[in-house]
Amino acid sequence: MTEEFNEEFNVDAFINQLKKDKSKEAPSGNTLNKVFMNRKNYQGNVTFIPFISKSIGNIYTKLEGVREWYDTTSVLEGGEAWYRILPIKFYKGITPEQIELYNEVVSLFDACNETGKYGYEGLGQDAILKVRNFSLFTGICTAHVDTEGGKVEDNIDKPCLFCFPSNSPIDALESYISGLADTYGNKVKNYIQKFITPANKGRQGVIQIAFRKSASPGYASSVTFLKNDEFKIHVDPDKEFPAEIVSLFDDPISKFLGWMYDYDNKTYFNETVFVELRNNLKAALIDEPESTEESKGENKNGNQDPMAKPPIPSVDAPEENKEQPKEQPKGFKPPF
Repeated sequence: MTEEFNEEFNVDAFINQLKKDKSKEAPSGNTLNKVFMNRKNYQGNVTFIPFISKSIGNIYTKLEGVREWYDTTSVLEGGEAWYRILPIKFYKGITPEQIELYNEVVSLFDACNETGKYGYEGLGQDAILKVRNFSLFTGICTAHVDTEGGKVEDNIDKPCLFCFPSNSPIDALESYISGLADTYGNKVKNYIQKFITPANKGRQGVIQIAFRKSASPGYASSVTFLKNDEFKIHVDPDKEFPAEIVSLFDDPISKFLGWMYDYDNKTYFNETVFVELRNNLKAALIDEPESTEESKGENKNGNQDPMAKPPIPSVDAPEENKEQPKEQPKGFKPPF
């Protein structure tokens, strides 16, 4: 006869464990597609219906000096991912202890950057350390053509967060708007509102951004507003976009952070992930070999702050780093 099991089931512990084990990303269905425009097959011309983010109050978000580190993580099933550290101003309401943790992680990251071992200088296009600027645009993709003129169908008619690893799309938008002001004068605001509006109906045009690697380091961008006319209807003015779609654009930064976002506490600062990143960076510094006599006599960075001129934001190494990269110190390769 088996022994009777009398211990009560701990429901509280069961519920807490479920919360820990649930998927960190939003469930499938209506979701905001994250489109990283540094991918070679995504570069070209992307056309979209712009939507204003409620948390930003704009169709774009500017992120400067984003520190990136590719490493292992226990948070994702895949076990490897890009960690992204935003400027501290984006982490609202964090505690003094979390600020101390943030500063420690940034200090360790900068120390790894100074070694020259993990970025483009040491690994070329397989770099696992980057510092980049991002322009995030929110909208529904209506057309996408690559640099060779081929159609890219991945995100057509889907709500997207277009992640450009450069400030150049924002600069191009400002330049285009300035040109409109020269053309339309005092009526330029009325013209812009035909394209950029909080309305979910009555759209009269779309925005097209051309984005590609430039001949010089970095990226080249241009912006065009395409208005409905007798020859081409870019967006159906009678189409009404449902609230559940429009709401997807409310918080683009949380989508940009993705797996690093703390979904349980609804905050950009995920303390668990930052602790893990801190430990990874410490391990990378421990693995750093002692300087040779030759390297001691050569200061590659001089007195320059390594964060002042971040590595070129690209899936490719800069032209000066096109030689065969040095042996990678870790046992994995970042996707881009």
